[in-house]
Amino acid sequence: MEKMQIVYLVFLLVGGLGLLLSLLLGEFIGDHDISGGDVHGDIDNPKIFSLKSIFAFLMAFGIGGGSMSLLGEHLWLQISVAIGVGIVTSLFVFFVMKIL
Repeated sequence: MEKMQIVYLVFLLVGGLGLLLSLLLGEFIGDHDISGGDVHGDIDNPKIFSLKSIFAFLMAFGIGGGSMSLLGEHLWLQISVAIGVGIVTSLFVFFVMKIL
């Protein structure tokens, strides 16, 4: 396993476990938003930088980058795809939270 594959795997595990715990425990402790250096709970009006969207970004970054790494693509393409997939997934989670 290459170094970057290990990095992508760590992102996937941290993001996936964090998102899972956030979804499971969110009912009990609420969701936390990060804005302006202040962390506070806000269930009714989610922000783009909520813990769920950050964990979703990390998980998708690991999936996208790991997939490109396994396909043997160059590092710049791995990171570009990982960032793009992470942003799209994070925005998807944000809009789902807005609807709910």
